[in-house]
Amino acid sequence: MSVGEEEARMVSTMVKFSTYLEDSNYENIEFKWQIFDEESHLTVISANSNRTLTVLFGKK
Repeated sequence: MSVGEEEARMVSTMVKFSTYLEDSNYENIEFKWQIFDEESHLTVISANSNRTLTVLFGKK
């Protein structure tokens, strides 16, 4: 889960939701989240896609 730092209203909501999910301790789920510096709602898409692929498949 991610959000751009320039999405002021969404940052605090994402942090609260992410904390809730982490505290739930679901089995077999590795949860990661990130706030991307200097990104907005539109520009965070490519940064998020890149990060998602790296987390899922690793760097080569």
